[in-house]
Amino acid sequence: MDITEAFSAAVLRLNPDKLQVLEGLWSTLSDSFFRTVVKAFRSASAEYLQQMAVKRCDHGKSLKKTFGVLQRLYDVNSKRRRRITVDTFHINQISSLFQSKLVQDLNSELEDLEWDLSGEDDTYWIESEMILSKIICYKDNILCLLKDYPCILDTEAKYTVWMYTFDQIKYYHEDSEYDGFCDQTLKVDRETLLEDTFQQLRKMSCHMVALKVKFQAENGVDEGGVSLEFFSLLGRELLTMEPKTLEVYESGLAWLTTDDGGITDEFYFLGLLCGKALFNQCVLNLCFPLALFKKLLGLTTTLDDLKELSPTEASCLQYVLDEDGEVIEALDLVFMDKGQELIPNGEEVPVTMVNRKKYVDLFVDMKLNKSVQSQFADFEKGFHKGCPTQAWRMFLPEELMTLLQGDDNYEWDKLRENAKYRVYRPTDDIIQNFWIVFTVFSEEQKKKFLTFLTGTDRLPRGRSLSKLQMKITPLGGTDADEYYPKAQTCSVTLCLPNYSSIDILREKLLHAITHCDVFGDS
Repeated sequence: MDITEAFSAAVLRLNPDKLQVLEGLWSTLSDSFFRTVVKAFRSASAEYLQQMAVKRCDHGKSLKKTFGVLQRLYDVNSKRRRRITVDTFHINQISSLFQSKLVQDLNSELEDLEWDLSGEDDTYWIESEMILSKIICYKDNILCLLKDYPCILDTEAKYTVWMYTFDQIKYYHEDSEYDGFCDQTLKVDRETLLEDTFQQLRKMSCHMVALKVKFQAENGVDEGGVSLEFFSLLGRELLTMEPKTLEVYESGLAWLTTDDGGITDEFYFLGLLCGKALFNQCVLNLCFPLALFKKLLGLTTTLDDLKELSPTEASCLQYVLDEDGEVIEALDLVFMDKGQELIPNGEEVPVTMVNRKKYVDLFVDMKLNKSVQSQFADFEKGFHKGCPTQAWRMFLPEELMTLLQGDDNYEWDKLRENAKYRVYRPTDDIIQNFWIVFTVFSEEQKKKFLTFLTGTDRLPRGRSLSKLQMKITPLGGTDADEYYPKAQTCSVTLCLPNYSSIDILREKLLHAITHCDVFGDS
């Protein structure tokens, strides 16, 4: 390990020109040899992590060196023609850092302190705060270390870091939340949802705590469920807002409109709401293409990104790349797109076999970048404000997309496995009948039920069906057949009358999930 650390330090001390030469040599290595180099630094890093997890020792400085070289190797790999798989860089011991020997010992001290001093004046509070501060400080250092080297984290480890980041933010800002300095409560009416939201956001100056939502004339307490429904409803409203900020393409995906006439700060607030949805760990009911997340992460967009957003345009461009010279000339194309020059005097420059690649690249750049340059700049500014932690930068575009837009991998069987019952028992006829009805629902009907139950049909990364715990409780009395089911989205509770037959249950449940848009009522 010491040799690997010393070599890492030497590599990172190289001046930029010499480092570039070394990276050039790395890029020419065979796959097997390059993989061996990566594994050497990964193994040393894993050993340091293991020692930190099981012993009270600090290898932070050593890890910065070996992690630093791993990140350099990862960047080289991303430019190689033949890349090794990204999991070659992943280190499995990451999650154990947050439950290291140091943290376990400090937690034990805290438990002993609570047992010995919990009844004695201020001594307990002072000493417990000191121990908590040590735990927080340790985790701060770990988070700072890991967020700078995302190549070592698989998706699950990134999510663990992401969640710990929120714990740290909550710890540092809970006082400002309680004293009203950083009040993030939105009070909105369903009928004027977008107007109320924009109006109140314009008055907010602090964005360091999670948003809380209160629907006017409704009793729901926001423990996560109300916010989930709010952002789901908000996504639909944003698609139809005037002046228009989003345009829906043939793919069904939304993209920033190129016409920003009459728009003032709407793109900023669109970004702010997307950032807040991410910060609140909620799903925004908007389907953006991968290109948006690549742009947020500073990555280059390509023809493949345009294919996802606008398949027809992209297929035309692919046609230009694939056909022979005679066909290209017959198309009579010039370096223009909808009246805009792609290059100076583009109207007079024909597209040929020689310059067609340049034409396609410029067309894609115009469509995904230049035509929405100011709009995206405002959106990005709002996004950063809405999600004040930069930890999201460690995610790949696909991972960031899933965080904001939710997971569409529905494990419906998990809903039944995790269900809890109040008053009812799993063997009761009403419960057995409910699961029979639910099982034969179509995929679309199951999604409607999920919306009825949680406020959205796409659950965020941390609230997937495998982690969702639905409660089923009775509703109504002897005349149960007269009632419709109700849902309490804030507590993920289904209030289910004890119907006299499975047919009545099916009829009432289908009516409820199809026609109810009101929180807590069906």
